Amino acid sequence: MRFITRRSVIVVAATSILATTLVVSGGSAGAVLPVVPSPHVEGPIAATAAPGDASKGYPFLATPIDLAARGYVEEEFFVSGNACRYTGVGVGNATPGPCAPYTTRIIVRRPSSPEVFNGTVLAEWQNVTAQYEVDHYWHESSEHLLRSGYAWVGISAQRAGIQPLPNSPAAGINTLKAWNPTRYAPLDVTNGGLILDDALRFDIYSQAIQALREPAGIDPLGPLDPDVVIAIGTSQSGTNLAAYHNSIYPLTEPVVDGFFIGEARGAIRTDQAVPVFRFLSEVDVRSNFTPPDAANYRHWEVAGASHAGAGFLDNIVPLLERDQVVTATTVCLRPAPSEVPKKYVYDAAFDHFDTWIRSGVLPPVSPRIAFTGTAVARDQYGNALGGIQLSEHDIATAENSAVNGLDPTVPNNTGGLFCSLFGAHIPFTDTQLADLYRNHGRYVSQVAKVNEANVAAGYILPVDAEISTSNAARSTVGR
Repeated sequence: MRFITRRSVIVVAATSILATTLVVSGGSAGAVLPVVPSPHVEGPIAATAAPGDASKGYPFLATPIDLAARGYVEEEFFVSGNACRYTGVGVGNATPGPCAPYTTRIIVRRPSSPEVFNGTVLAEWQNVTAQYEVDHYWHESSEHLLRSGYAWVGISAQRAGIQPLPNSPAAGINTLKAWNPTRYAPLDVTNGGLILDDALRFDIYSQAIQALREPAGIDPLGPLDPDVVIAIGTSQSGTNLAAYHNSIYPLTEPVVDGFFIGEARGAIRTDQAVPVFRFLSEVDVRSNFTPPDAANYRHWEVAGASHAGAGFLDNIVPLLERDQVVTATTVCLRPAPSEVPKKYVYDAAFDHFDTWIRSGVLPPVSPRIAFTGTAVARDQYGNALGGIQLSEHDIATAENSAVNGLDPTVPNNTGGLFCSLFGAHIPFTDTQLADLYRNHGRYVSQVAKVNEANVAAGYILPVDAEISTSNAARSTVGR
C-alpha cells in the first residue's frame, strides 16, 4: 500500500510537536482526516516523433539525456479528476469551496526497475513564471538524481503552463495546448473557460501525487513502490508550495513527506511536524528575512548563487531552441548569469532531506549571508560574505553576485525581471588572477581544501567535490 499515515517516518524528528499539528489540522488528537482522491490516469502518452521533430509529437522539453543508457525512462501521463477551490489560503488552514473537473499532465523520469530505485520521488511543481513549464530541479540536478536512483515527477498544476486565456492567445503561445494542440488537446484546468485563474492548483497537485502513491488503475511509476515523496518547487512554485504547506496540507491525510522550497521567501507556519527545507540563492535573501532553524525547518543560503544561474540556463536554453519556444529578448547591464554551481548544494540537500524524513537525522545548519544594513556585505571584489561558500566563490576567479538588471538602452529588451534573477559573472582580469594565484598547484590546493571543508560540513557531496577540484586542475589559473 503506497501511503504513509501522519507520519511514522518523521516521528523521531518531530514527536514534540506532533500533537500540536493534529490540533491545528482541525480535529482532536487521533482524528481521521479525509483521504485525497486518486485521479484517473491515462498513458503513457505515446511519442510519435523524436524530440526536435517539426511535428512536436513528443513531450514538451523532453530531456535530451540518454535515459535508457542510465536505466531510466521518461513517460508522460494525463491525469483527470475534480479539484476544489479554497478560500483563506495564507498561514492558517484554508476552507474548501466549489469543485470542478480538470485534466492535466505529469512527466515522469524514473528508474526502469525497482533495483535501481532509491525509494524516493521528487514531485516538482512545475514553474511557469516564463509562461511555459520549466523542470528547474531536473535541469540543475539530473546527474545526481540519475546516479542516486531518485524518481522525478513534474506536475502541471497551473493554467499559465497548460493553456492560454481565451482572450489572450498570443500570451499563451508556449503553453502546452498552444505548443502542440493535438497532443495536449484533452488538457483543461479552467472548467471549459469558467475558471481563468489557478484556483484549482492545490487539489491538482495533491491528486497528481496521490496517483503515484495510491494509483487507481494505471500506475505512473510502473513497477516502483515509493517510500518517500518530497514536494519540491522553486521561486513562484516555491511560493505556491509554501501556501500549500500552510493551508492545504493540514486538511487531508498527507500525500507528501516533506517540502523543499527553493528561491522563495514567505511565512512558513511552525506548528506542523512535516519537515521543511528552504534553499535561497544570494538573489533571494533579504536582511529582514531570517527565520530560525528548528526541529521541523532547515534554511540554507548560497553566496554568489543566482535565482536562475548557469547550471539551469545552460541546460534549458538548448531545449527552448530545439522545441521552438518563443522567448523574450533579455540583454543585461552586466554579463550573466552567475556561474556558482548551486547544483552541488542541491544534491547534498536532497540527500540530507531524504535521510531526515526517513530517520529523523536533521541536516546541518547553514551560515547565513552577511548584511551591512539592508545590503549584502561584500569583499573588495564584489563577492558576498557569509552563507555557504563554494570553492568557486571562496577561491574566486570572478565576481559572481546578485547584482544585475535589464539594459534600458537596448530596443525591444523585454526580458523584464530576468536579469535580476540571473545575477552576474564578471571574470577577474589577468592581472587580478596573477596577483591572487601565482602558482597553479597552490590554487588547485586551495580549491580542494574548501571543497573538503564543505564535504565535511555536509554542504556538498564527495563526488561533486571531486568534479569541482578537477575543474580547477584543468583551468589555466596560476599557469
